Amino acid sequence: MSQDKSIDINTENTKNAPKCGIIMPISSIDTCPAEHWQDVLRILQEAIADAGYEANLVSDADNSGIIQKRIVQNLYDNDIVVCDVSCKNPNVMFELGMRLAFDKPTIIIIDDKTSYSFDTAIIEHLSYPRDLRYGKINEFKIKLKEKIIATIKKSENIRAAECAKRRVSDVQKGMADLWVYRKEQCWSTEEP
Repeated sequence: MSQDKSIDINTENTKNAPKCGIIMPISSIDTCPAEHWQDVLRILQEAIADAGYEANLVSDADNSGIIQKRIVQNLYDNDIVVCDVSCKNPNVMFELGMRLAFDKPTIIIIDDKTSYSFDTAIIEHLSYPRDLRYGKINEFKIKLKEKIIATIKKSENIRAAECAKRRVSDVQKGMADLWVYRKEQCWSTEEP
């Protein structure tokens, strides 16, 4: 596979689609060479496109600039992020922590040779075979597509519920303010 990390598999269907960021190792780590990560990237891009999203590495951008700023902005702006914590790359773990701090939809994936990290073990991980066996990878891609769709739907439901709670809270506060105002007006001891 090519060394080019910006493989473009996006079709016309995903050009104006919502964005799905990818956090993952991109260079050799553990026993996985850079070419392995290119293959993983391609697999993720295909599953993300099948879910109706435009895939992009969070470190990529159309313009030049400070890479750290670009990463943070993409971590915040993407509608959903898929994070591969395989091999426990420190940069990946840091970027995952930032995304989780933003409290935005995130899916964690991991290969079957990497142990779970203490800090993220309580979060569901979607596993794939490190050797990228064709049959198992096809199953993984289907599961990832379904997980993306379900995670976004759940996130939208949570946002709608939070918005409704804020509206109820605003109404309750407004009613309380009105009651205080009326109390002050009606029960004032001062003569007009």
